[in-house]
Amino acid sequence: MIVDNFSSGKSKFDLKLEGKCFLKTRTDRFKEHWAVVVGKDLLCYRQQGDTEHRVMHCLAGTFIQETSPEVNPETG
Repeated sequence: MIVDNFSSGKSKFDLKLEGKCFLKTRTDRFKEHWAVVVGKDLLCYRQQGDTEHRVMHCLAGTFIQETSPEVNPETG
């Protein structure tokens, strides 16, 4: 997927995707977070409505590869 030349007639900062995601911790546990993609940045908040993000990744130059789902060892 190429996002650089994508145009919806709006500013790249107007395009926003968001939803629940699970981040894997250093101890292989999964914690629920709220993920927001704005432009080329992925911001992860502890919960929806938080004003400060916990994790930020720049997605410029990122490639997507489909992998098999991981299983949460606590809940199966």
